[in-house]
Amino acid sequence: MQYSLAGSSLEDCLPPGQKLIATSNVKRFKAFLALITDTSKMYSMMGVVTGLAGIGKTVSIKAYLDGLEPCAHTGLPRSTKVTVKPRSTPKALAVEVAANLGDRPRGRNIYEVADEAAAAAVRNDIDVLIVDEADRLNEDSFELLRHLFDTTGCPVVVVGLPRILGVIDRHEKFASRVGLRMDFSPLEPKEVLKVVLPGLVFPHWEFDPGRAADQEMGERILKMVGPSLRKLRNLLQTASQIAAAYEQPRITPDILNEAFGWSASPEDRRRLTQAADSTQNELASRRGEFERESERRRESRNTPREQHAA
Repeated sequence: MQYSLAGSSLEDCLPPGQKLIATSNVKRFKAFLALITDTSKMYSMMGVVTGLAGIGKTVSIKAYLDGLEPCAHTGLPRSTKVTVKPRSTPKALAVEVAANLGDRPRGRNIYEVADEAAAAAVRNDIDVLIVDEADRLNEDSFELLRHLFDTTGCPVVVVGLPRILGVIDRHEKFASRVGLRMDFSPLEPKEVLKVVLPGLVFPHWEFDPGRAADQEMGERILKMVGPSLRKLRNLLQTASQIAAAYEQPRITPDILNEAFGWSASPEDRRRLTQAADSTQNELASRRGEFERESERRRESRNTPREQHAA
């Protein structure tokens, strides 16, 4: 089932023709939510999910929500997500939670609105409340989430940049309620080459992990974008536009280099330069080892002759 929620962002939406790529992080996030929402456990708990920007957190949330069946007696999703807006106040967050559950809070202050949001969660039998962009939360907003959790028993999962841990771990009243934690680790290069790059859909983009030239191009892309899947997407989108402008049938390494020139930040350029220097140093080291090994072999062949002549 697919549905849209108030507060959804462009990151929630995959472009036409692009299927979800089931990376290891997408699978781990699904398993994490299964533990959080397991009704057989005796005590409810909060969860926290952290990861670098552009690493796939929001897409994983979408994949989880899209896989849920609606609640039988309400027809609404059994789980909901809110996205914290910049400089969001606790009251604005409570209003958004209630709105996502089909309610229009009429409370005059944060306390009344928070209670209405809690009542909406209970009335709709929500399994979990997911709060995306949670690094935008301040201490008062965390207090609101703690109130919703304590009042309803509904698990709350906050998802954001690693800096949210600073707010959570400084306060025992938050940290003690967090029973599960997950970190979105950067994907291994092997997974990007074998799963992500072949699964991406862009005009003029083809990638066969079994083809040596594509493998080499994929390794070059990894050096350009680092662990960010968002930067990878942006790079290939720009390369696709350039290939169309040049009327080229497919994206080539030269087109990728041009796209990188348009899209790279200073940090991206430094990383690529460092990767190139590292490769050169490794090649030089291997060349030195080869030359030393060759010299040892020559000496080994010459030594018996010299002894015999003596």
